[in-house]
Amino acid sequence: MSNDSTVIPDGSRIAFDHWTPDAAVPGRDLIDIWTAAADGSDATRIAACALPCFQLSYPAWSPDGTQLAVVRYDEQVGDNWGPSAIEVIDVAVGARRVIHESADGSIAYYNPRWSPDGSRIVFGLETYTDATENTLVSAALA
Repeated sequence: MSNDSTVIPDGSRIAFDHWTPDAAVPGRDLIDIWTAAADGSDATRIAACALPCFQLSYPAWSPDGTQLAVVRYDEQVGDNWGPSAIEVIDVAVGARRVIHESADGSIAYYNPRWSPDGSRIVFGLETYTDATENTLVSAALA
């Protein structure tokens, strides 16, 4: 299952987040990033989550189709949210690099998107009163 997907600029592949049961914790899912050919064949996991990461989401292809920007969500003890991070994945080799990370779970990132020339990434930033993320304080683009 996926809640977000994106198509490579040349239309040949899609990237999506995929929910997989966590073998270590019954009833829990880990959410990884996969790609597939536009016809649905050749599905391949590009990046996997390992605790404290529990979710990689909102993939966005770079304009040249060689990288994906994604959001990583971490978990803290007590089911509170941990830091969010914007990561860039080199699709050919699977290398990941963090380009921005929040200090704690009171700030969450969403929907990274590349500039047309690939030099910048814009993303949604939400601030909450605490790491439960129950009360939204502000929302902005960063």
